[in-house]
Amino acid sequence: MNIYTIFENMNPMNRLIKFFLVSIIACAYLNAASVSIVYDTPGHFLYGGGYTAVPTDPNDAMFVLAASNLVIDLGGNVFSQDPSSLGVPGFKGFVIAPGVQNVTIQNGIIAGFTGTGIFVSDGCDQIFFNNVTSAFCTDAGIAMVGTTSGITNVKIQNCFVNDVLSSDGAAAHGISCINAERIAIQDCIFEISSLVPSATGAGIYLENVGGFQLERCQSVQQTASQLSAGILCKNCNVGIMNECIVYSSSTISGDGSDVAAGYFLDGCTRTILSGCQSAFSLASTGTCHAFFSQNGQKNSFNGCLGQSNIGFAGACGIHLVNELKTTIQNTVIRETISTTGTANGIKLGDGSANCYIHGNTVLDTEGVYSFGIADSAVNSSSLFTHNVSFNNVVNFAINYAGGVTLPVIEGSLSSSTPGLPTNTGGLLDNVGVNP
Repeated sequence: MNIYTIFENMNPMNRLIKFFLVSIIACAYLNAASVSIVYDTPGHFLYGGGYTAVPTDPNDAMFVLAASNLVIDLGGNVFSQDPSSLGVPGFKGFVIAPGVQNVTIQNGIIAGFTGTGIFVSDGCDQIFFNNVTSAFCTDAGIAMVGTTSGITNVKIQNCFVNDVLSSDGAAAHGISCINAERIAIQDCIFEISSLVPSATGAGIYLENVGGFQLERCQSVQQTASQLSAGILCKNCNVGIMNECIVYSSSTISGDGSDVAAGYFLDGCTRTILSGCQSAFSLASTGTCHAFFSQNGQKNSFNGCLGQSNIGFAGACGIHLVNELKTTIQNTVIRETISTTGTANGIKLGDGSANCYIHGNTVLDTEGVYSFGIADSAVNSSSLFTHNVSFNNVVNFAINYAGGVTLPVIEGSLSSSTPGLPTNTGGLLDNVGVNP
């Protein structure tokens, strides 16, 4: 029998007594058969022991949080789905019901669910997760899905997500957030490795999110077959990523169109990356980017580091495609390598215009063709100032607009650089050196 039915037929005092009886049993590490424990009364609840569920019904949940003003303290214990029931799909750890406000889940481990570890429903507001570990859950460690009203004011801190599985082979994310406003994720670690990678894998996935803040997060060893990224943002705006680190985004068994990226932005506006690092990513058959941004505008990459990123078909430290008024400044890009294709330290791809590329250092770019800095536009509208590029192993240090490639050693001290077309603007004080 579902415990929700029992709670509904009790007066408030008896409901509270019933809950404490359940909590006492949980202290002995209880096994529950296909039931959801429903919290429909506000309060602060502390578990003294772990809990294991043995569900028989798919798409159920261990706990349903149906009341506002709740604190669920897991007490440092493990809450899991029994391995004997792994044939029951979609069983979630915690579900926060639609429209609930001011809910906290903290201090515990959520492990081994055939559904997401924690699911936040539409219309929820003021949701907090602190010191929670999600391991070997399915599709996402924490999933937040807004539909009609959206989700607002979520803070996730000191959490750890590892080894996310995929139910349908499409995607696996550490944290997935769709249609939300004011999302803060701080001091979290994600390891999204899997023996059978999904098509898309990301430590943090944000879609249609506004006013977000990612602080000091780490995303390590995410793998996928088509798109792998430590942090993946689609159609997001007004966001900050500060001192985040991404290591080892990898695509395996790709088809040549696969992309491995530390940071992947698509359709984002006014997103700032400050002091972020991206290193050791690998695309097995496709392309690799430390930082990639397309179809956006007024984004900023400031003081970032891209290092040791390798792509079979192509590689780039920072790659902009169809970006408008985006800034790249004070970054260091080194050891960008393509096995069979072109490698670029910084590249402005098709449709990028009115960008500002200032004070960047590019080192050790290596490919069949390799350029420290490149702009594919003929008659560039972007401004390049005070950039330095060294040791671009095969070809050229800097490739300016209009197909003009610079010689082995080049320097410019004015806006009328000798040897460049008169219609090429914004080429001030850039230096490129090849050995």
